[in-house]
Amino acid sequence: MTLWDTTTDRSDDPFWVTGGCLILAQALKKELGRKASLVDVVEPDGPGFRPLYGGTPHHVLVRFGGYLWDARGRHTDAEVIDAWEKAAPKSVRRPLNLEPHHTERARDVSMKTFTKASLAVQRAARVLAATLAAVTNR
Repeated sequence: MTLWDTTTDRSDDPFWVTGGCLILAQALKKELGRKASLVDVVEPDGPGFRPLYGGTPHHVLVRFGGYLWDARGRHTDAEVIDAWEKAAPKSVRRPLNLEPHHTERARDVSMKTFTKASLAVQRAARVLAATLAAVTNR
């Protein structure tokens, strides 16, 4: 499954650096409840990178029903890492990792982004959450 067009630089993607992934993930998690968790795609800081709350987050997804979910749909862990490593500019350090979400790592997402988030995102998250719950027999 292709998450987006990996032949273009991901900075052209409107979801890149907008914080949209975090807004949707938080709304979706809220609707799905405790069976769902947030997961970050994380770039290592450097050669001595220690996983778990280090590094630079690039994307946030929801883990639910054995899959990762974002605005582009359902993915396996391997699909997410593969797509992000293919699409990331050469300046992004590899390997990218999937780690539990940490709010301190997401501090660079401005509050303006959250303020601008429309109720439509929350409504879409409710619809998606209901669909996922029905499909996965929450």
